[in-house]
Amino acid sequence: MALVAVISFAAVAVGATSDDTSSSASAAVAIEASASSLTDAEVKGIVFMREEEKLAYDVYMTFADLYGQPIFSNIASAEAQHMAAVLGLIEAYDLDDPVDDSPVGVFVDEELQALYDDVIEQGAADLAAAVEVGAVIEEVDILDLEKYLGETNNPDIIQV
Repeated sequence: MALVAVISFAAVAVGATSDDTSSSASAAVAIEASASSLTDAEVKGIVFMREEEKLAYDVYMTFADLYGQPIFSNIASAEAQHMAAVLGLIEAYDLDDPVDDSPVGVFVDEELQALYDDVIEQGAADLAAAVEVGAVIEEVDILDLEKYLGETNNPDIIQV
């Protein structure tokens, strides 16, 4: 039996506020999924990307609170959309969500926990350091996405 999930992607414009996301254009992608149809690498990739998106969200929200700069909350809004998209895969494939109700700054993956702790310490030095941390987070995220995309032919995963 296949599960069908609908994932909604909201477009978040650069400079948009979180209030703007409710009026953003969205597109839906239907996913027909069964947990047995995933490889171990695909499961690992989905679970890791969910938690890595949470890391980005938590870092940007922490810096938004620390520095009061809208750029951090704007980017956090985009990260929330990314988290929701990956959650759609987790739900469609009936995987365990590593994020669940975990508090800010708490991660199951030990490497992500260490990375979070490190980048928060670095970014707390000053605003310029926080911006640099953001650039590193985005670069690491892109590299990880490319890695996991190279390990799948699943159109649902590729679409998300």
